[in-house]
Amino acid sequence: MTTKRSFGAAGRRLRVETLEDRAVPAATTDTLPATPADDPTKPAVVGDPPVTDNTMSDGDIIFQSQADNPPGPDTTTQIDLAAHTTVDKIKPSIGDVVTVTVSVENNGTQPATGVAMNSVLPAGMTFVSATPMDGTGAYDAATGNWDVGTVGPDNTATLKIKAKVTDPAVQAVSANITGADQPDPEAGNNGANLSVTPVLAGLTLTKTVSTASPVLKSTVVFTLTLKNSGPGMARDIAVADTLGTGLTFVKVLPPSRGTFVGSTKTWNIATLPAGASATLQVVTVVNATGRIESPATVTGTGIDATRSKLDATAIVVGVKVNNPATWSYYAGPPFKAGPAPVPYAARPVMPVVMAPSRPILPPIPPTSVVAQLMLARGLILPAPTL
Repeated sequence: MTTKRSFGAAGRRLRVETLEDRAVPAATTDTLPATPADDPTKPAVVGDPPVTDNTMSDGDIIFQSQADNPPGPDTTTQIDLAAHTTVDKIKPSIGDVVTVTVSVENNGTQPATGVAMNSVLPAGMTFVSATPMDGTGAYDAATGNWDVGTVGPDNTATLKIKAKVTDPAVQAVSANITGADQPDPEAGNNGANLSVTPVLAGLTLTKTVSTASPVLKSTVVFTLTLKNSGPGMARDIAVADTLGTGLTFVKVLPPSRGTFVGSTKTWNIATLPAGASATLQVVTVVNATGRIESPATVTGTGIDATRSKLDATAIVVGVKVNNPATWSYYAGPPFKAGPAPVPYAARPVMPVVMAPSRPILPPIPPTSVVAQLMLARGLILPAPTL
């Protein structure tokens, strides 16, 4: 018995033929001539040629091999968009301009087209400008919509928004992916949020005077000192110095910061960072006596009133000095010389009569020159009548 195998299309059909050798009587003659083989080394094949079609005949054994399954739906994730947002200053001062960076990242294997994003600024942050990434659409500050466009696999598109902080309350910044042409099976990372917490300044104003008890019409110098203990920066500061009744403004010495407006007696400081201080000296003249109060007050933005001392008063007491009297002696033609003094030896001796209550001089003759001279000079008093 001879076994013969033949193969059809590769990997599809295996055909096995079994040829059985049977004994033939000697008198029987094979009427079919033998077909010579193409290859002399191979024996000739006698009988029907092999079946080459797809039909099966008796004695055939067919083995069918299973080919690869035809391709089905691709279950691999096509796109995976993720939203991100950051800010360059998480604790800004009032008036600071911060940069908010909004981005969308494609973690998938295929490009994402028609991508749209939304990021609306909170009420306490005023829009200044926006810079979308090259190749992306514009940003609408009114609606917060950003036309991102196409984001390739493993690529990120970014948008930078500049905004001014105007409110001391905590500001919530968000970014959300609002659309794409392809479905995104990972929707949990399509939004991002962060909080911006503004910080305020703590200001302390002091006012001192060079002399507490100045003399009337003298000059005194008031020193104003403003210090910021932080943590925020103070802006648009105005220190009003009203001097007080009884003081006359003369001038100010150059301040360490800011400028002084003489017409309004206002000291203006644009910014005062945390930890910084500023001084101003005001020269005045005292025009009143007694207690004089000289107040000053502070206003500005970004100031925490609960931690600040925004007013200060310096007190002076004006003093009037009584100078001792000065005497002048004059002589000359307008003034007549008095009578010549009487020598002491020539003066008459006048006894003194003691009265019960006081000494009494005896009567003096009215014609006595000595008595008249003494009376004129107040040296004696006329004697009373006894």
